Amino acid sequence: MGNLKPGATYIYERIGDEIYARETGKTERKLVGYDHSPDPRTSDGRPLRDHILEDKMWGEIRRMALTNPALQKALDRAIMIYRLSKDKPLRAKMKINSNTQSVYSKMKMPLRSKLRLPKNIESANTILGS
Repeated sequence: MGNLKPGATYIYERIGDEIYARETGKTERKLVGYDHSPDPRTSDGRPLRDHILEDKMWGEIRRMALTNPALQKALDRAIMIYRLSKDKPLRAKMKINSNTQSVYSKMKMPLRSKLRLPKNIESANTILGS
């Protein structure tokens, strides 16, 4: 509990998402925590403020990448991985015959694990068509 006195009796109060503690009989409160209940305004339950700050950070990253080649390269790779992972699995696009499927079944490995990812950004861009 940090700055709270051991053995003292405390009354806990909540104002919005902030939780305070004050000793019984005193008026001075100390902030001891925050309520982390899911935020109904967001799809994942995180506070809306966290989403806004994250969006702001990604905007700053994109702007900084314009003048920082290493950051631009990392951002390009992240975008490539994102695009590859959001696509439907290649297995769904390919026609799999029973012979091909049985070969992978004997190896006890899913067909998707046999796919090779591009070695660099240029070949990924060629594959993605961008």
